[in-house]
Amino acid sequence: YNSGSRLALRAMLDGVKATDGDVAFVWSCTSQDGTIVDLSAPGSLLTSVENSNLVVAPNVLQPGDGYTFRIAVNTPRGSGFSEVDITMNASPRDGSVKVEPATGIALSTQFLISAFGWFDEDLPLQYQHGFELSGKRSQLGALGGSQTMEAVLAPSADPYPVFATVADAYSATATAQTMVTV
Repeated sequence: YNSGSRLALRAMLDGVKATDGDVAFVWSCTSQDGTIVDLSAPGSLLTSVENSNLVVAPNVLQPGDGYTFRIAVNTPRGSGFSEVDITMNASPRDGSVKVEPATGIALSTQFLISAFGWFDEDLPLQYQHGFELSGKRSQLGALGGSQTMEAVLAPSADPYPVFATVADAYSATATAQTMVTV
């Protein structure tokens, strides 16, 4: 599960419908270190904690952290609970991007953009290269398996960023950049 996406959980009861009267649900959450996660904080949820469905808003849970979600249910027949452990996906890390040469002639010099040193448990990794000029980001090709790309770059009076975005198998991304003079 990526922290930048919503997380949806659904409780299902055998022999009882959520629409039956006198059925009460209450969700709670603790992080892997035992800290209680405040699901009532503004913007944390897209549903209520008192619903059979729980939808956690994007960017509430931290990448790489583990969480235990618990649903407590009270019905006319009795009460109980269930728990599920979820680990949030972490973005690729420890990598960088390099451009060779660091200086060149616009629309002439072949620049080699290399993403290297990236680590993630969720393979394969995919790479996308690009640049930012006058506040506008442009990609040089689609997300793919190549760590390197050759490109001829546009002219600019000032140095500008060239970047590599790296995605893991579950689409968690990280970006590194360096400056180039063209």
